[in-house]
Amino acid sequence: MTISFVQNHDEASVYQLLQDSALPTQDLTAEHFRHFFVMKEEGEILGVAGVERLSAQRGLMRSIAVKPEYRGKQIATQLYHAAEEHACSMGMREVYALTTTIEPWLTRLGFERIERDNAPDDIRQTSEFSALCPASAAILRKTLRVLSEEKPHLYVCA
Repeated sequence: MTISFVQNHDEASVYQLLQDSALPTQDLTAEHFRHFFVMKEEGEILGVAGVERLSAQRGLMRSIAVKPEYRGKQIATQLYHAAEEHACSMGMREVYALTTTIEPWLTRLGFERIERDNAPDDIRQTSEFSALCPASAAILRKTLRVLSEEKPHLYVCA
């Protein structure tokens, strides 16, 4: 099994996996896919996860899905970590997620639930927040970058 960025020839399979997983695809563009990862085995896409950059320091984790027959094999966790590392490498200090199904899993990964009213403006302006995810979706936040104890004023990946 290998993890890589989504390639152009992967896009149709990724759309199908997201639709089969009841995740929104209406707003996805080629730009989004530049920040999405897939896990493949013998050319077959087993799972996907991505991060959408909202500002210099903030992103939205999205589109985390694994084919049903491959669930329970840590694929989502590996893909999430690839997306998180990518977010961190782009300078993001925190990421958010909206979900109706995977809140316990995200909590185990270090996310904390926040009240909908406390969501930052750039999260509120996403189509996921305003239209694609139901108002009942949990909103979670995770800090990715913290001040380095060794080098004051330098942020490092947590």
